[in-house]
Amino acid sequence: MEKTEITLERPIYGKALPPSQSYEKKVKTSLLVDHWGRSFFVYFLGFLWGNTTVFGLLNPLGIAYLSAFLLRGNIFYPVAAAVSVGLIWGGVSHGAKYIGAVIFCLVIHVGIGSKLKEAKTWQKGLLGGAAIFLAGVLFSVWNGGSIFYLCIAGIEGVSVFLLTYITERGILFLQDKTQRRRITTEEFISIAIVLGGAIAGAAEITVPILNIPFMLIPAAALITLAGWRGGVGMGSACGVLLGFSLLLCGKGDLGLFCAFGLGGLFSGGLKELGRIASGFGFLGAVLLLLFYQNHAMLEINFIKGLVLGILVFLLIPKKALVVLNSYDIGTMMPEEDQHFLKMKEMTEKRIHDFAEAFYGLGRAFQQESGQGKPDKKNITNLIDTIGDKACKNCGMTAYCWDTECYRTYQMTFSAFSLCERRGKVSLHQMPEHFQENCVRKEFFIDTINRTYEKFRLERTWESKLRECRGLVSQQLFAVGQIMEDFTKELDVRNIYLEGKEQEIAARLEQEGLRVKEIRVAQGRQYPQGQEVTIVWKGCNGSANCKKAIPIVSKVLGKPMQKSGGKSVCYSKKNHTCELLMVEENRYRLTAATASRPKEDGTVCGDTAAFIETQKGTAIMALSDGMGTGKAAYEESKPAMELLEQFMEAGFTIELAVKMINSALLLRSEEERFATMDICSVDLYSGKAEFMKIGAASAYILREGRVIAIRSQTLPVGIMQQISPDKNDMLLKDGDMILLMTDGITDIMGGAAADVAWLTEKFEDFHSNNPQDVADFILMEAEKTLTEGRRDDMTIMAARFWQRR
Repeated sequence: MEKTEITLERPIYGKALPPSQSYEKKVKTSLLVDHWGRSFFVYFLGFLWGNTTVFGLLNPLGIAYLSAFLLRGNIFYPVAAAVSVGLIWGGVSHGAKYIGAVIFCLVIHVGIGSKLKEAKTWQKGLLGGAAIFLAGVLFSVWNGGSIFYLCIAGIEGVSVFLLTYITERGILFLQDKTQRRRITTEEFISIAIVLGGAIAGAAEITVPILNIPFMLIPAAALITLAGWRGGVGMGSACGVLLGFSLLLCGKGDLGLFCAFGLGGLFSGGLKELGRIASGFGFLGAVLLLLFYQNHAMLEINFIKGLVLGILVFLLIPKKALVVLNSYDIGTMMPEEDQHFLKMKEMTEKRIHDFAEAFYGLGRAFQQESGQGKPDKKNITNLIDTIGDKACKNCGMTAYCWDTECYRTYQMTFSAFSLCERRGKVSLHQMPEHFQENCVRKEFFIDTINRTYEKFRLERTWESKLRECRGLVSQQLFAVGQIMEDFTKELDVRNIYLEGKEQEIAARLEQEGLRVKEIRVAQGRQYPQGQEVTIVWKGCNGSANCKKAIPIVSKVLGKPMQKSGGKSVCYSKKNHTCELLMVEENRYRLTAATASRPKEDGTVCGDTAAFIETQKGTAIMALSDGMGTGKAAYEESKPAMELLEQFMEAGFTIELAVKMINSALLLRSEEERFATMDICSVDLYSGKAEFMKIGAASAYILREGRVIAIRSQTLPVGIMQQISPDKNDMLLKDGDMILLMTDGITDIMGGAAADVAWLTEKFEDFHSNNPQDVADFILMEAEKTLTEGRRDDMTIMAARFWQRR
């Protein structure tokens, strides 16, 4: 007895348990802390921006910060209070003017807020600029209509408009509670400007006891962090923006501006060597530049401030760095999106053109295959050919073919009809007038038989040629359909979860697993959910993938598994490994077969296969070749091999069956065929599709009941056109699927008694093991035999269940 067991395991998510009250309390506390933490940070930034002056004379920063919160609800009021405290605390010159601007903003917020619920950025900037301009005009009038103060009012109005437009994106991101992991380049610049303004506002603050300028600590920490996180570009950009902010606010000079930019560049350039190298790169670049340009700044307190900022950067917890690494900053610009869209459209068009070309070829062969049927004109030509060969130079030709033309044609046509029915015609079957009057009757009869035999052979080969043309037409249409389906799946705009990619990479590196490339994709071609591809250095079989799977599952929040099974290794000869992970299925399927040939010691003519696709589909297939033994095996085995290849290539089952039918028709002149019994199970939804081509009945054992699925179609390899019988069914937990050949169903009594036979046998037998079920049915079938086995016997059993 031959046994084959193939197991496909898929866990489910499990039953949901209600959260405990302590857990709910922790979640509420965490959300509350997050809310107040973000709010306090926003208010503190408002205080620092209000405390900042530009060139020691202007202070549009506080009003610009406040303008970003115009018409945004109740958060405006605490921000206005924080900005006002900053204006008063910093002792800004002409503070009354800026307090007046805050009051005008308050009036605008209260007056327009009831009518305009949401304003665009440029509208907020325009309103904030108008408020400070109006306050400046009043201040100018109060001072006797000074043109200087009037010009200052105009400059501050424009500055507020521009600063509001630039900084609002950064402020909104700092308030964002959605935990998104994508930062655009514009948002990054905006955040850097917001933090730069805040650092400038803290320029007058010194660290107690150490007497160090406080602004140096966050400035050094931020620039070093930006260089370590984003490389040369981000580090130098952050350094330039912070240095420029300090320069505008009069808290630094041109030397510090250049030093911060160069320090960010060195910090980013050394990021591959680790955090310590990035920190020392920043410190060395700043000290070196200032030593040559303005060594007067190299005071001990200045150096202490830079060193303390670098220490803050080095002491940032790894968990915080993992979260930071999960953010993706401006990796895909809209222009690139358009570029890929254009590439997609061009590729789709080219493939569509190829598909149309194959359709055209298919139609041409289809037209040819429809021609060539014998008609009256062909028969008339055959009769003329007989007359020309048999009656040439005969003295009775004029009488037979001119005077008695109709009777001669009718007689010859009747003779052809006899040839069609009996293969040939003899003299005694001809009319009496022919036997009495024809002087060449034996030669005439022989000519009819030879002409008909030639005509029959030509017609047979023409029919075979038409059939081949029809099959070629089918193949060409199938290729065109495959290409059309491919264009539907081709979509460069699939959702690539960049934030998840960065977070996974960071967590893997934290565990000592360095990643060269990672992709987390979700789109139309991934109906099973998300697909993760990780490219890294091969581990030589040390199973790094086992360490990666739980990390990826935790980040994505869903169970993941290796595509292809647990034992698959993706290591390549070039010492790289490309690990592919997909979401685990909800259901599991275990399949097994049991078979016995007609004669012991010979080959069984039935072939079974179990196929798992990457799209979460499990396919059971059973084929019964014509006859028994080796001859039947040579028919069923190629059918199963082709099915496996087509399914792995992404063909639909129906299209694969049509292609297999064409191949079996063309491979031999003899009529040889094979049945196909296919059950396709979606392991995400539990839906099963049964497709039968000449196959015996299939059965489902469900809670003591037997459900039969029957078919009335011809096997593959007989007819050019086939129409498989299809039945859909939603499987239930614990169902046992049975596919078997007619060698067993005939013993069970056929369609009239098979259900009763199975019901009786399983009254006292219970097992969840498909191998035991297959062996039991085969054993009971042999017990039922009264004579020797008449056919090969094979049964394929599969248990479907939901993982607990």
